Amino acid sequence: MTPPDVPIQHLLTLPPRMASEFETLTQRPRPEWFACSDSAGTPLGSGGGTANLLVQAWQATGSKQNFSAWLQASRKLLLHSGGQSRRLPAYAPTGKILLPVPVFRWSRGQRLDQTLLDLALPDYSRVLAHGGPKTVAMLVSGDTLIRVPAKLPKFPDVDVIGLGMWGTPEKAKDFGCFFTPRSKPNEIVFFLQKPAPARTRELAQQHLFMFDTGMWLLSERAVNVLLQRCGWDERTGEFSSGRAANYEFYSRFALALGTHPTEPDPLIASLSCAVVPLNDTEFYHFGTSAQMIESVSALQNLVLDETRLGPFAGFRHPDQYLQNTAFACPPHREENHTLWVENSVIPATWKLAYEHVLTGVPENNWQLQLEPGVCLDFVPVGEADFAIRAYGFRDSFSGKLGSTNTCWFGHPARDWYTARKLNPVDCGVDFETDIQLCPLFPALPVEKISGAFLEWLFAREPVANAEFATLWQSAKRWSAQQLCESANVNRLYKQRAELGRSTLLPLMKNFRASIFYRLD
Repeated sequence: MTPPDVPIQHLLTLPPRMASEFETLTQRPRPEWFACSDSAGTPLGSGGGTANLLVQAWQATGSKQNFSAWLQASRKLLLHSGGQSRRLPAYAPTGKILLPVPVFRWSRGQRLDQTLLDLALPDYSRVLAHGGPKTVAMLVSGDTLIRVPAKLPKFPDVDVIGLGMWGTPEKAKDFGCFFTPRSKPNEIVFFLQKPAPARTRELAQQHLFMFDTGMWLLSERAVNVLLQRCGWDERTGEFSSGRAANYEFYSRFALALGTHPTEPDPLIASLSCAVVPLNDTEFYHFGTSAQMIESVSALQNLVLDETRLGPFAGFRHPDQYLQNTAFACPPHREENHTLWVENSVIPATWKLAYEHVLTGVPENNWQLQLEPGVCLDFVPVGEADFAIRAYGFRDSFSGKLGSTNTCWFGHPARDWYTARKLNPVDCGVDFETDIQLCPLFPALPVEKISGAFLEWLFAREPVANAEFATLWQSAKRWSAQQLCESANVNRLYKQRAELGRSTLLPLMKNFRASIFYRLD
């Protein structure tokens, strides 16, 4: 737990609609909590987003103090979850840090409505409180869960502390990496962003190396330097261009740290810095649909002791997760692997395959057969409609729509139009536009949606249907970016709460095989 004499203010970046409704929907009021969005205008990057979040939080919750006094009044825990979530579309409107996480079967006292934020907060708060006297803030990515050891090593009292974990060169290519002298494992020589395995092996002959966990502790000096690099004018108390400049923390600020920095910056060089390895740290990533299921499965299977969990609990938990869901077609362990169903109604008339993420599905009686790898996300827009976001399990939603490398349902996106004999120009679609910005997802009231229409949307080889083509073409269509910015999150939360309540009685009746009596 966080020591009572170390107050912490929690600052989050979230998608626009979720940021505006965060306090009401999560019951986390100001000033202890503050959320804002930085998605308007050009992207700010991780550094610019951090600077913008700090300044907005100060203006909203501490305007009677000067910035320095506000910064020193409590330690700031900064959690970034306002990105576009291209590779995990299901939780783009709310931010990945608010995605619901199933209760771990080995746990005691968890909640059915817990989120990634709820699970991450205790350890993050403990790390921040453990910082030395200089520490005023900690920066953390919002798409990870990091379980740190019960006993933390002593943190040096420097301006910038990066928290690292040991790993292999093959894994290093997916992370930022600290390189230190073999005789001084806390001294940063330089930092590299996602180095190739061969490069890491070469450098490891003379250096120790650690992955960047994404957790960074900053002093007031470090915060001020970061703000300056983002265009902050301390004299006027505002950004020189009226808004924080685009600046990356991990691929610019971090590269300027160390005794021999990769990209020297005299201002950042004036800061003292260190890296602290956290032994026995567990790192779980929630950046993609696949990682979400893989991470939850890894967490569910941390304990396989039947003497603690009961008969058959020693079996590995299948990678199938149902939350806040009315589910009438029980999944088969082998046939329906890699399954995530949340905030949904799935009747017995559905036939599932594998690699599905099904979210927001309203009450229905559709006859529907899903192809492998098809995901469905029903996003509430306006007061009654649902935008039907159908996509592929491994789609990354990046690149020009017309490029052969840009996939939708796992295949070149342009082929979708060809297969349905649709002219992109007539549909108001430009193949030169980034797929994230293309209006692909029709919004309809539930009564106008049918299983046959949904199958037409995702089928690899759809049957020609002029009625469905007209319905798709004439409907108001939303891009992934627009859904991220404009989803009706109040409706989303209301449906989730109603479905969540409906699961309580079945859980209680099935208490011998469920976690009901191990809840809070």
